[in-house]
Amino acid sequence: MLNIKKLTAAWAAVVLMACVFPTLVLANALEGVRVWPSPDETRVVIDLTTEADYSYFTLTSPDRLVVDLKKTSLSTKLPLVVKESPVLKKIRKSSPPEKSTYRLVFELKRKVAPNLFKLSPTPGGQYGHRLVVDLPHRAKSSTPALNQDKSKVNRDASQLTGTADIVVAIDAGHGGEDPGSIGPTRKYEKHHTLAVSKRLAAQINAIPGMKAVLTRRGDYYVNLNKRSEIARRNKAHLLVSIHADGFTSPKPRGGSVFVLNTRRANSEIARW
Repeated sequence: MLNIKKLTAAWAAVVLMACVFPTLVLANALEGVRVWPSPDETRVVIDLTTEADYSYFTLTSPDRLVVDLKKTSLSTKLPLVVKESPVLKKIRKSSPPEKSTYRLVFELKRKVAPNLFKLSPTPGGQYGHRLVVDLPHRAKSSTPALNQDKSKVNRDASQLTGTADIVVAIDAGHGGEDPGSIGPTRKYEKHHTLAVSKRLAAQINAIPGMKAVLTRRGDYYVNLNKRSEIARRNKAHLLVSIHADGFTSPKPRGGSVFVLNTRRANSEIARW
């Protein structure tokens, strides 16, 4: 027979615990810390069970970045020693300002200007809520804004005569924290675009008078402005971005090519 008195007492205990210890009910959890070094920045991704509620500040002598995750507990191992980053040495915990806060300390090799932002769960379910910390390896350059360049695009291919190589910038789509499309067997677009880009670069470099430049050479993320900047810095004549589209049906085959229409460009980079 169901004991109503015992059941009522149990529910009362649960309600009392929720009132006395609200952080136990509403707590976030730090599930993992991933580090993605790239040539230009080190990206740290903090995996959480729910959306991050955070604050941060920097310290000197020695240089450190301190991130406070409010109403958060730890469900992973720390400290994390980082060996492949020119700016980050270690990620460890420290004494928080209050019990419901988890404090992370990023031990830095030198002073940096960090950029922090939140990311929502990916549609494919690979990643949940994340807090991203970008640590640039160099100070921001004084590269002019794209719309300050008034030069016109020369559509005459005859200008490419002479001994100079024709430079093709190849952009492997996505990378690092951005997986791109995720296939039914959990294959990620970012890996395929990099593999195709490397093979294409090898074929271009095998042609006399042509040279290939890759916007990324490993599994790390490069933002869109940086990709076009790499192409301009290498004086590329052509920028090709490689992607692998996702479909709900297995029927599509082959490839598709999108070419920029300069008369209908609707973005800053496209107009440039």
